[in-house]
Amino acid sequence: MQIGGTSLEISMIRAGTSEVLRNPKVDSIVLEDRIQREKEITLNLAKTIDSSLKDPANPFNILITAFREIFSSYFTENILEYQADLYEEYKENFDKSKLESSFVPKPLKQKCKKTQEAFYSLQRFIKLLLDCLAEMYSVSLDYARLNALREPLTNSLIETIIDKQVYTVTFMFLRMENQAEESRIEQHICKLASVRPEQLNISPYFCLNECSWNEKVLSSIKSNAENDDWEEVLKRKIKENVQPYEEAIKKLKESTLFGAPVSKLKTITTLNPTICRCIDSFWQGIPVNKEKLFIDADQYLTILVYIVIKADAKDLFTHISLANEFATLGSTSSYNAYCLTTLQASFYHLMNLNADDLLKQNH
Repeated sequence: MQIGGTSLEISMIRAGTSEVLRNPKVDSIVLEDRIQREKEITLNLAKTIDSSLKDPANPFNILITAFREIFSSYFTENILEYQADLYEEYKENFDKSKLESSFVPKPLKQKCKKTQEAFYSLQRFIKLLLDCLAEMYSVSLDYARLNALREPLTNSLIETIIDKQVYTVTFMFLRMENQAEESRIEQHICKLASVRPEQLNISPYFCLNECSWNEKVLSSIKSNAENDDWEEVLKRKIKENVQPYEEAIKKLKESTLFGAPVSKLKTITTLNPTICRCIDSFWQGIPVNKEKLFIDADQYLTILVYIVIKADAKDLFTHISLANEFATLGSTSSYNAYCLTTLQASFYHLMNLNADDLLKQNH
């Protein structure tokens, strides 16, 4: 039985690697070309395995299908039981279709245990299949190549296992666990809906609005400028940029549209470059000192808070929590962890803001 990958691909990988080891003085261009070629081979091998996993006749797919059915059936019953308990405890405030936005429920211990059980079962099953795939391919691939395949294989397994029904179950569990937090966040964001970047103490260089027409900013620009042409450019950009960080706000909203945790994570990790792109685009054509556009950790966190407020996406905290549950299964990227941790931290920073005091500040 062939799960994926060809003997030719594997032999190319081994031949390329061994040749580099035998010739340490090989030309750098040739070496870079070979590294790129091996990356492409690894990617193609991962795609082949992914395609094979989705084949109904594949033994792994048969196991996955059986697991999904058992998982969905068992935990759906638990969700229904929890909803019944919740209804009895809060029947004056509970609507069978949804919770009122003003209602803040308290967590139930039994429900939290079931949430942990559901995610532990999923993560354990994914790791089990990943170990089986690694063992099978260890005959023909070395450790380095297997390690390179680990992340794409894990992502493939997550996307294959978490179909629409499994996603619905896992999301509902997390949503119930986060009900109290989501309600508080929603109410706080509602109070801060009209907040502006400068009210959050975002630097004038990063406000990307009329507050960027600041005396210190203008003085810094004038010291670098050869003429005054930039003034009209800046005025036009301030006028056109009605919603600062609009692209990043749309990107964050997108993370709630994808069902697969992997897709959510990919969208979240694009926030950083998107924020930088918004800033660079605003100052393009203006002789601003580039050192002034360096974003430190505090400023980045505050910009994220602003984006979260303006995105006002339903159940956003739960969507991020879902991505976080599977983020470290196959990925060794510290960047992914940083993106998720910083975004989650922005919620806690947001909840510590005093909406009344902030909105009293003059524009």
